[in-house]
Amino acid sequence: VQLQHFSAALPELGYFASEAVIQEILSTKFADREYAEELTLMEVFDFLRAYRLQEGFSQADLQELRAVFDSMQRASVAGNNDETLDSLELGCILRWFGVSKSLQQ
Repeated sequence: VQLQHFSAALPELGYFASEAVIQEILSTKFADREYAEELTLMEVFDFLRAYRLQEGFSQADLQELRAVFDSMQRASVAGNNDETLDSLELGCILRWFGVSKSLQQ
């Protein structure tokens, strides 16, 4: 697959990745590859695996999500440190990231 067409091909496969995330994955996972202008079929599979592991987030986004989750976990009303949050705590995290939903939603 030609790299210049790769970003346009992703939505055809059902992936809607930002250009920043695409470039981040390509630069970290495929920096030392031999052909700079194209991806082999195995490299496309490796890219999609990396994208799925990150759930489409950049590494900076994942670090921020982890930091906010850990912060909410430490301040958990339930007081248990079991790597879970209740729905109210999850609502706080969503609002932190600009998503406003009611309890019913």
